[in-house]
Amino acid sequence: MEQYQLAHVRAIVAAAGCHVLSYDFDEGIDLVLRRLVNGVKDAELDVQLKAVSHGKCWNAEHNLIHAKLSKLRYDNSIIAGPNSSERRIVVIMDVPDNVDDWIKLADEGTLLSNNYWMTCEGLPERNEETITISAPVEHVFDDAALCEIMEKVKGGMPL
Repeated sequence: MEQYQLAHVRAIVAAAGCHVLSYDFDEGIDLVLRRLVNGVKDAELDVQLKAVSHGKCWNAEHNLIHAKLSKLRYDNSIIAGPNSSERRIVVIMDVPDNVDDWIKLADEGTLLSNNYWMTCEGLPERNEETITISAPVEHVFDDAALCEIMEKVKGGMPL
């Protein structure tokens, strides 16, 4: 699932006119997204990817998608914010249980699983070993959303 989500997010990043930097080791940041203007870094965003199985990740009202973070990953995410040199989001991908349903062709084009984003900025410290985080269904992670997020990063605004 990780490679599937990575490919999907890379397509979104390209459509937003941004660049992807990736790490060969796992320290909780899967990608760094960078926006350049006239060859100069304009905004930068750390991203942690979480892929979750469809049906097991939504609340009853189907307006929040859930994923789990380790305490370390959660702690690293809550310290990021407008007053920090790091800005970070978590992108949660709703992946169908059946691999055959991951990509479907339709008249409108290729349909891919949905990605949703959330930030842990400003969330309280927690003591559990595993913390459930939630992204609202309105926070679809697509190229338009990424452009808006990068504008907030550039302006030092809360996400």
